[in-house]
Amino acid sequence: MMKILGVFMYKVIICLLIICFCFALGVVFSNSIKRRKNFWFDITMLCDYMISNISFGQKKVKEIFSEFSASCKPECKGMLDNYIDINFLNTTKSFKAPENIDFTSLEQKTLEDFFNHIGEFDSLNEIEKIKNYKQTFNNFLQEYDSKNAKYSPLIIKLAIIFGLVIAIVLI
Repeated sequence: MMKILGVFMYKVIICLLIICFCFALGVVFSNSIKRRKNFWFDITMLCDYMISNISFGQKKVKEIFSEFSASCKPECKGMLDNYIDINFLNTTKSFKAPENIDFTSLEQKTLEDFFNHIGEFDSLNEIEKIKNYKQTFNNFLQEYDSKNAKYSPLIIKLAIIFGLVIAIVLI
């Protein structure tokens, strides 16, 4: 009797571990969508911040990025700090999109174009260019916001169901 109970306990523990692992995997995939949403939110806010500081504050781009990077989320902060290091320390490297977020080729190209061409025009033309990019970034934000609302809970639920199915098959 004790031997059967011991085997049953091992199976229950293994099944719980599998379910927990699948749940954790679901949370990781769900957070990937949230990270993208947070990133595009910060970039959209950066555009607003740049427009107001270029037109009213008459600040330099390096100042604007340094100030904004202090208040943004880690996804965007690392990218902005990298941009400041690359472009304002007199190196010849060009901007590359961060690799910790999986961008589509269109998103990556748009982001690289935006950052590689900052500061090329006078302030009025620069503001117009930033407004155009802001609209594009806002479209990306809306897309990931709807994906986050729709798919994040679904991914977690499917991961738990997948874990339960594996546990049932193993029993």
